[in-house]
Amino acid sequence: MFAENNLFFHFEKCLGTRAQLAVSYALLDASGKTLRQEGYRSQNYMPMASVVKIPIALLVLRRIFDDHAFRLDTKIDIRNEDFVPGAPWNSLDRYFFYPWSIQKQKTVDELLTHMLSESDNTAADILLRLVGGTMAVNEFIHELGFKEFRH
Repeated sequence: MFAENNLFFHFEKCLGTRAQLAVSYALLDASGKTLRQEGYRSQNYMPMASVVKIPIALLVLRRIFDDHAFRLDTKIDIRNEDFVPGAPWNSLDRYFFYPWSIQKQKTVDELLTHMLSESDNTAADILLRLVGGTMAVNEFIHELGFKEFRH
């Protein structure tokens, strides 16, 4: 266990009383066997925030390459009701703030790029719906062995 004079404790102290830090990590050998696990408040459940975009991307790729459900060049229509708040400089999130009607079309590849490189929430929500929603992502992550994951 980490002592109170570790980096995590000091970092959390700098965050102030309104923030909480929890970290969990594992050291694996080449075969995937866990050699050591450590953590700081790792028993705490924390909101995933944009970290959940990685499992969404992985499930999109499974649906493309294993299930052949769609392709990277599959075009998706995006309408006003699809846009969600996010950074106004993001490729798609910015349209949430527009007062007029917007219609766009993006490929799955473009949506993946926006979601992963800009943390675009609109792209993430569209891809999440495309793969079957939060339950599908949860099931996929549990299949991979992450039992404590909940989106």
